[in-house]
Amino acid sequence: MTRRITQEPAWVLHRRAYRDSSLLLEVLTPRFGRVSLVARGGRQSKSASALQPLRLLHIDFVQKGELGSLGKFEAVGRVIELRDLALWSAFYLNELVLRLVSPGEQQAAGIFERYADALRRLADASPALVLRRFEYDLLALLGYALDSGADADGAPVVAEGRYRWSAQRGLSRGAQGVSGSVVLALLDGAFDERIEPAQALLAPMLQNLLGGRPLHTATMLRQLLDLRRDQQQRRATPTASDAAQ
Repeated sequence: MTRRITQEPAWVLHRRAYRDSSLLLEVLTPRFGRVSLVARGGRQSKSASALQPLRLLHIDFVQKGELGSLGKFEAVGRVIELRDLALWSAFYLNELVLRLVSPGEQQAAGIFERYADALRRLADASPALVLRRFEYDLLALLGYALDSGADADGAPVVAEGRYRWSAQRGLSRGAQGVSGSVVLALLDGAFDERIEPAQALLAPMLQNLLGGRPLHTATMLRQLLDLRRDQQQRRATPTASDAAQ
C-alpha cells in the first residue's frame, strides 16, 4: 500500500549520508510515529540545511514499505538554539525516541507533543528536570506507567516511603529507593525540583525496554556532568598560592 502524505509536521531525529548524494532521515511525526525517509540528492541541495534536528518542519512524503521518499519540505519557525548540557540533552531525547518509538506508534500524537515541549523547555529550564519529565511521560505513553500510585503489593504510594523499580516486581518499597514524594510528583505531572531525583527510578525502567543496551548520548551526558563537577570543585578549593595570600 502506497501512502502519500502532505504537510505533516515532523522533527528530524537523525540524519546520515545515503548512497552517492542522498540523505537517510529518521523523523518523528504526530500521525505516524517514527518514519524513515530518503531525501534524494539531499546532500547536494542548498535547502537540505533545514533537514536538521531542533527545527520543526512540514514535509510531504510517499511511503511504500518501511522506507519512504521525502518530497517537498519547509522549515517552520527558527531553530531551537541550545548549547552545552542542553544540546546534549536534546540529542539524548532524540536517541531515546529513536530506540523506543516504533513506526505507526498508536500514541504518536502524544509523544510528538511532549517531545516538542521538552525541546522548547531545554532552552531555559534545568536539563535534568526536562529529561525526567519526558522520560516518565514517554514510558507512560508507551504503556509502562506506574500503577495508579500503588506499589507491587497493592499498597498506596506514600510520601514518607522509599521506592525502587525492578523488572521482576515493578514498583516496590525499599530502603535504597527514591522518596515516595518523587513518585507522587511524577504521577501528578509535576514539572519542578521534586522530580529531579527520579533518575534512580526511571533508569531501570528505561533499561528494561532498551534491552540493556546503553544510550550513547547518556554516556556523553554523564561525562559532561563529571567534568563540570570537577571544574566546580577546583574553583571552590583554594590552591597553595591562594592560601599563602
